[in-house]
Amino acid sequence: MAHNEIFIISIKGASRMDFNFQWEYEEAPKRGLRNPWNHRPDGIIDRKEVLVEGRHMGWEVHTKEATEEEISAWKAERDEYMRQRDEWIAL
Repeated sequence: MAHNEIFIISIKGASRMDFNFQWEYEEAPKRGLRNPWNHRPDGIIDRKEVLVEGRHMGWEVHTKEATEEEISAWKAERDEYMRQRDEWIAL
């Protein structure tokens, strides 16, 4: 991508970005909610770039071990976070 490209964001798009920011850093903490993507039980712990002859071929990713119960609890937390976020933004 060249540095001289111009991107135009619609008012709706800019509002959505602003509401997401307000939700994550202001409203969700007031409600006692945390961003579930920052607390995944099976989240990435390390990644290394894979190069072949100096060319990027992808990533080698290592994740945490998690039980089905931990994943299930995380999914419930994630779904509730998204439900409340979407409801708050809609209002």
